[in-house]
Amino acid sequence: VACGTGRHARFFMARGHKVAGIDRYNAGIGDLLGDPGFEFIEADLEGGGEWPLAERRFAAVVVTNYLHRPLFPALIAAVAEGEACPPDQRPTLPPAPRRRQGSAAIADILRVFLKARAEKLGVASKLIASSADLEALAGEENPQLPALKGWRREVFGDDALRVMAGELALVARPGGVELIEVG
Repeated sequence: VACGTGRHARFFMARGHKVAGIDRYNAGIGDLLGDPGFEFIEADLEGGGEWPLAERRFAAVVVTNYLHRPLFPALIAAVAEGEACPPDQRPTLPPAPRRRQGSAAIADILRVFLKARAEKLGVASKLIASSADLEALAGEENPQLPALKGWRREVFGDDALRVMAGELALVARPGGVELIEVG
């Protein structure tokens, strides 16, 4: 629900689950469209219309960083059949991936770099990477993100990875933030 950039969809798909993602826009999940393991449902969840999944049931419903209380009854109904499954037969999730130590500070550094790069290119930083992308990049091992693919990787991702590896550093200059080689 509110699948955004598809981080959780990718997580479950990588573990062999079919996933249905629902959101207003598909901008963050373009690479998943057409994948046989992924179904995208375009819907405005807060627009007051009918719940688009009223007749469907799921083994699980994942909702993170999103809270729209009027949807709670529909979300619960979407997994109601799963409650009939005996607890010992319910699927279990692996433990959450460990976050790198200092990942919040690294994400802040990446935000500064992203803002400087977007300003230099004359584009909105959100077109290159979202805040969730920066947090995943800073905290996860080998994240699969739009910011690390295609043109986004060329204008931001490669240098962001080099910043994280300690190969590049940010320097504040009178003209703005610049990258310098380290060592």
